[in-house]
Amino acid sequence: MGHIHFYVNDLQRARKFYCDGLGFEVVHSSYPGVLFISAGGYHHHVGLNTWAQDATPVSPTDARLLSWELVLGSDAEVTSAKERLKQMDGSGLVDPWGSQVSLKAKDEQPAHEEHR
Repeated sequence: MGHIHFYVNDLQRARKFYCDGLGFEVVHSSYPGVLFISAGGYHHHVGLNTWAQDATPVSPTDARLLSWELVLGSDAEVTSAKERLKQMDGSGLVDPWGSQVSLKAKDEQPAHEEHR
């Protein structure tokens, strides 16, 4: 997947989790209600916006993103991101809006594959 967009109700909380915690960099924040973030100078890997902040919150029976995987360059980067998130507020790998983030290193085998 090239990039993903999330509706959030607070861009500062989103910046804290996604930039301070996961390590993304802000690439665009001047348009009202938008925060575009990336790694490595890409135009944006994650788009965050508040445009639906007055919408009814999703319920457990609504279609929604439950989790997603972020592939980082090394095991050290994965460990560092996990530690930053743990120190921030103890929420770990769940963003403030309930989406689970799974971190893995680029060279790591997927958990469901057997090693031969």
